[in-house]
Amino acid sequence: MMTVADLAHIADIVAAIGIIGSMIFVGVQSRQNTRSVRSSALQQNTDHWQSYYALLADPKFAGTFAKGSAGHDLEQAEFTQFFLLCRALLMGMENQHYQFQQGLIDKEAYAGFKVVINEQVAAFPGIRAMWQLTRHSYGAEFVRFLDPIMAEAPIHQQSARMKWKELLATNQP
Repeated sequence: MMTVADLAHIADIVAAIGIIGSMIFVGVQSRQNTRSVRSSALQQNTDHWQSYYALLADPKFAGTFAKGSAGHDLEQAEFTQFFLLCRALLMGMENQHYQFQQGLIDKEAYAGFKVVINEQVAAFPGIRAMWQLTRHSYGAEFVRFLDPIMAEAPIHQQSARMKWKELLATNQP
């Protein structure tokens, strides 16, 4: 016959099994939530950059951004426009950098982002100059990250358009 102590021990075992089951459930839910948050962060970044690139493709902004990026002289209104476009660019970059630091963006996606910084941002003298002008307004961690990239990335010796034309010629029948 079972004693009250035996029943208490069985109840303890059942409770322990219940706690272990609950912990497994919480772990699974946490992992799914982490995936969902990472996916959402990546989608938000994609949406941000698509909107930004669509803005730059607008003829009202494209010419000014191209001139400013190349380091050509800008009239005051053009400078203001270029300044704001660069601020939006750099703020988006800072946001993406911090999301990576928080583990919300995976290493592979972030590696692609770093390639873009080197080839499509830091390689332009006008954007480098704008970084130097505004770097004091960004977080210290982002400045430590971006300063060496801006200083070490090679300046474009050839426009992307000219390179594209060369590649196009090699891909013709």
